[in-house]
Amino acid sequence: MDEVAHLLENPQGKIIGTIVVLLVLSLFRYFAYRLINKRVARLHDRYVWRQTVSYVISITALLLIVRLWFEWFQSILTLLSLVAAALVIVSKELILNGVAYGIILWRQLFDVGDRIQVGTFAGDVIETGPFYFSIAEIGQWVGGDEATGRVVKVPNSLILTQPVANYTRGESLIWNELTLELTVGSNWQRARTLAAEVAEAHTYRFKPGEIESIRMAREEIIFVDPTPRVYLGVRESKLVLTIRYVCKLHKRRATEQAILEDLLLRFADADDIHLAGTA
Repeated sequence: MDEVAHLLENPQGKIIGTIVVLLVLSLFRYFAYRLINKRVARLHDRYVWRQTVSYVISITALLLIVRLWFEWFQSILTLLSLVAAALVIVSKELILNGVAYGIILWRQLFDVGDRIQVGTFAGDVIETGPFYFSIAEIGQWVGGDEATGRVVKVPNSLILTQPVANYTRGESLIWNELTLELTVGSNWQRARTLAAEVAEAHTYRFKPGEIESIRMAREEIIFVDPTPRVYLGVRESKLVLTIRYVCKLHKRRATEQAILEDLLLRFADADDIHLAGTA
């Protein structure tokens, strides 16, 4: 033990010690990942476990290497105080990102797989970390909430200053609206009845377990009455039918297409209903 301590007192020994620490921890992470892949079935749970192991090993490596090179660190409190002071001097953004990460975990703002919007950034969360989270972007120049193909890394600190919208809460169900413009002379009563029938046929049917899950999450106010509605309005000398219905988040565009096709076929058989601009 005395020989090891003497070896670590010189720079060459410290370099060797650093390499040994990194190698041992890398091997530990390798075997930990293998164990997780064998024992954990769900992909999401695997990801969480691997992220946790990675963070623990990184912090352990940092503490061991700092302790190895700076002998005058006699306590963890002193170490943490100096690290915190260094972070303040280097960049306040690092601290804000770390604080925001704690809020994300504590308040469960979102998790991997959730579709969110923070400020102008919207997409599906594919990674979270202590400094930023990554999303598979949707929207922008692409319609119907479809993916753009880009991965956007967003700093955690953005959640402290921007509203956070989570589309996946409430069993990934959302309210959607589809509008159609009719001529003023159209039979709006019949058009509204046909639209209500089509909306009823394509709206999402709640399952008992889903309703209970929404209530447990205290989000039942979002779907107090999930019955589809058809509203009538007037805009620029045109009658406007607005169909409001519940659908799964990732099927918004598909349900719009199905409702529109069904409704156009029904309107085609009605001589007294005309879409604006077509008659």
